[in-house]
Amino acid sequence: MSIDLTSVGSLIVAFASALFAWQSKRRADQIHESQKMLAQRQFIVPLWQQTSTLAEIDSSNPKTDDIVKAANVLELVAVCYEGGMVDQLVMKRVFADNYLRLYRQINKCNKISGLNIDGDEVLNRCPAVKQLFKVLEEEADSKHKPPVLKQ
Repeated sequence: MSIDLTSVGSLIVAFASALFAWQSKRRADQIHESQKMLAQRQFIVPLWQQTSTLAEIDSSNPKTDDIVKAANVLELVAVCYEGGMVDQLVMKRVFADNYLRLYRQINKCNKISGLNIDGDEVLNRCPAVKQLFKVLEEEADSKHKPPVLKQ
């Protein structure tokens, strides 16, 4: 059985081409993930600017404009989180405490003048807000649980 050098050479070139293509694809995927993460993290700043301007909500004397603005910002944060527009780990670290606080303040409000609904109903009209609240609340609760003892 004779070995055809042309066939061996073609096989080596094909293998080298496949290896090069695989490395190129892997590198392109890494670059894509890096660019995606950068874009997600750049979106944090405008969200921060939105949340930092929100007023505290006094549930005993709620101001309609403050509640509407806070609910809209909570919904913006929730939809960005849900849609993967922000890095979820960074988002949780940056916004979780304020998100939970504002949600609870809105939820405590009784009938809101001009809207003729209470805070709970305002939040019910924003399903993404309620869903993110549940996620953040569960994580906050789990931080305070004692570790499971190994037997």
